[in-house]
Amino acid sequence: MSRTLRLIAVLAVGIFVGSASAATTASAPAHAETTAQSVIRITNEHRAVNGRKALKTEWSLNNTAQTWANHMSSTGRMEHSTNDWRASRVAKGASLCCGENIAYGYTSPGAVVKAWMKSTGHRANILDSRYTHMGVGYNPKGHFWVQIFAAYPAVSVTVPQLSGMSHVGYILDARVSGFAPAGAALSWQWYADGVAISGARGSRHLVLESQVGKRLTVRVTANFGGTSVSKTSSPTPVIKR
Repeated sequence: MSRTLRLIAVLAVGIFVGSASAATTASAPAHAETTAQSVIRITNEHRAVNGRKALKTEWSLNNTAQTWANHMSSTGRMEHSTNDWRASRVAKGASLCCGENIAYGYTSPGAVVKAWMKSTGHRANILDSRYTHMGVGYNPKGHFWVQIFAAYPAVSVTVPQLSGMSHVGYILDARVSGFAPAGAALSWQWYADGVAISGARGSRHLVLESQVGKRLTVRVTANFGGTSVSKTSSPTPVIKR
C-alpha cells in the first residue's frame, strides 16, 4: 500500500446520529474488553476537560458496537450501521439514541479518540451533554473501531405491592407499577422478619411452615448500566397456618 493510501486509511472516520431500542450478544476478540475500556476512559477524560459528565458503559451498547466492528472487519469496509439495525439491538428505554462514531486503521485507543476529537462531527458526539451511556467495539483485523452513544433516564423502580394470603401453602405475588429505563433488569429477594430467605428470588413466593409467626417483605432491584436502585415492600401480616 502506498504512503497516500495508508494516510487515507488512518484518516477514514465516520459519524451517525439516529434512533434505537432492544439487545443481542456479540463475540469480541480476546483483548477487546481492555481496549474498549481504554477508549471509554480516554473519552471521559475529554468530557471532563470540557465540563461534561462521564459516560457509563452499558452491555447492549457494547455488544452492538462490537458486532458492527466485527462486521466491518469481516467485509473490509468502513460503513455506518443503520437505524433499524441498531434499533433491534440496543436496550429499550433510551430518551435519545443513538450517536455513532466509526474509524479504521488506528492502532491504539489514544490515536483513534484523538482523531475523532479533531473532527467536528465526532467531537460533537463525544462531548454531547445529553448522552449518558456509551458502548465501544474494536476488531484488530484492520483496526476497526465503533462508538455508540445513547441517553437513558435515571434508574428507578416503584415500591413493590404484595397480594395473596399470608398463610402457609399460599403464594404471595409481588408487582411493581413501573420502572425505568424500559431495558432495566429486575431482581427480587424475599425476607422473613428482615432475614433473607434462601432461594426466594422471584416475584412470587410460596409461604412455608418455617415462616409462621413472621412478617414477610420483598425487595426489588432495578439494574441498568451498572447502576442499581432498590425498593422494599411493606410487611405482610404475621404469617399463620
